[in-house]
Amino acid sequence: MCDQLNDLIAKLKEITSLLHVEGNSSLISRFDTAVCILYQEKRFGRTVNDLDPESLVGLCPETVRAIQDILRTGTCETRENLLKRHGHLLPLMAEKGIGPSHARFLYENGVTDPAEARTLVKNVRKKGMSLREFFRLNAENPKK
Repeated sequence: MCDQLNDLIAKLKEITSLLHVEGNSSLISRFDTAVCILYQEKRFGRTVNDLDPESLVGLCPETVRAIQDILRTGTCETRENLLKRHGHLLPLMAEKGIGPSHARFLYENGVTDPAEARTLVKNVRKKGMSLREFFRLNAENPKK
């Protein structure tokens, strides 16, 4: 069960981040819209107890259902499916400066530790390189 509007917003933002991993732009925009609307609701002082998802203008029925499910159970089918497929990337995406595409790329290249990922990204950026360029150069010239 979702007790705070902040919790609901956080779960919707998590869904949006995981949708970015898949590149599902239609769903990304739907959940981004929901996040924006809920931030406005929060700004106006509303709480989850005041919230009627069906009355929120600009949300499609699937997003309303997802919000209702999160409010009732703490999660929704979309979130659970995304967590099964991409939940392993969340610790990497929690690091500042590592978004969904970088997290996926790092994971695919064997970097799974968030601290290691943070240090690697920081050092690669200091060199003025992209992650792809760094991994390509290291593959061509491995250290002995």
